[in-house]
Amino acid sequence: MRMRNADIIAMAFHSLLKRKMRTFLTVLGVVVGTSSIVVMISLGISMSDTFNETLSQMGDITLISVFKPNSVSGSSGKELKLDSNAVVKFQSIPGVVAATPLVETYLYAKSGRYTAGLSVLGILPEAMEALGYTPAKGRLLETGDTLHAVYGAEAPFQFYRPSTNWRYGPGDQTDFAEREPDVDVMKDKIQISPDSNFLNESSDGDGTERESKTYRIQTAGLLKKKDDYRVDNSVIMPLKQVEKMRLEQQKAEQQQMQDWGYGIYAPGQNQETGYEMAYVKCVDLNTVKRVRDQIEEMGYPAYIPSQQLESMEKVSNSLQGLFGAIGAVALFVAAIGITNTMIMSIYERTREIGVMKVIGALLSDIRKLFLLEAALIGLFGGVLGVGLSFLLSLLLNLNSASLSFINQDYMMAEPSSISTITPWLCGLALVFATGVGLISGYFPARRAMKISALAAIKSE
Repeated sequence: MRMRNADIIAMAFHSLLKRKMRTFLTVLGVVVGTSSIVVMISLGISMSDTFNETLSQMGDITLISVFKPNSVSGSSGKELKLDSNAVVKFQSIPGVVAATPLVETYLYAKSGRYTAGLSVLGILPEAMEALGYTPAKGRLLETGDTLHAVYGAEAPFQFYRPSTNWRYGPGDQTDFAEREPDVDVMKDKIQISPDSNFLNESSDGDGTERESKTYRIQTAGLLKKKDDYRVDNSVIMPLKQVEKMRLEQQKAEQQQMQDWGYGIYAPGQNQETGYEMAYVKCVDLNTVKRVRDQIEEMGYPAYIPSQQLESMEKVSNSLQGLFGAIGAVALFVAAIGITNTMIMSIYERTREIGVMKVIGALLSDIRKLFLLEAALIGLFGGVLGVGLSFLLSLLLNLNSASLSFINQDYMMAEPSSISTITPWLCGLALVFATGVGLISGYFPARRAMKISALAAIKSE
């Protein structure tokens, strides 16, 4: 005779309520195990969100900065230089979309009554688009450009009038987004020079009667804000042109030193001496570490924005694994408690099981009854455990200020919360706790099925 599911459910609840203290203590073990695991996973979720937020604030996380080798020679025994040949090798690595040397110098500019000291970056024009530069006005540099420049979003604000005391305009206007620069770089005439004396000379508008070497540059475009201080505050020009200007600047400085009786001329970074730095752009975040490792195997120091977070991430993963293991042990102990409770229940209900068999109850129904009781213990423990997890998460978040030093030491973004419990985590916790109950009740249920009906009836 098959029992109705409603009767099986009613019997399961009646059995659990009949032994309230034992049921409560068993459920309590599941509560502790479930809440431990949920809170540990919630810490990991919050840490992961903080990592992602920090990476988003670092600018382009798929960009690798490669530096001049510290060693005198490479693995082949030849002198290792960061030159165009090295850049070509970087470009050939699978997963690399662009590679370019980077030459940086400081030039002096005039536009009418306004002057500026500009940080100038020299890169290969054909690499600009791949590097993620987006023009707000005009265009990017193109192959064949010479005296062309693309300004970073905040570079135009470097221009100021020497007769005023305000380097960046009126002191009450510090937000670039709320005002316009004094010089319209897209329209106004701009001259630059590698010589600092250029700013002290009178301007005649065409630069033909100057002692300093000057260049009339054409503005190709103005970039959108990139949240990268170096790019936003610099002027980007073709690599070859910046190399030329840098060498002229160094020659002028060296000549001045010679006039004073010091030193001899030593060339700066260029194709012959090797570059100080290069950029390598990867196709996505998943390839960045692999490409960096390959570049370092070639003998070149390489840095990625997320590198400073790697050690913190390893520590975080280790802590999550440790605390997760503690939670798993607690849940394992709870599973033993459920098994013990069900076995004790079988011993106490031996006569009841015998009567059920005599009146024709199917073995599958008896098994279903005890599995349901075990599953209910797991489910109740899971529900209460998730509720306790929310309480613990709230307490952790209220005291998050005391843990903010971790993020300061690793220059991480300030987290909105230390513990984040998501809906999928709650659902997973309930399913897991119920599953633990079912597994724990499986062997006691099989034991109940094997009890002899006659021996069970005779038992007291």
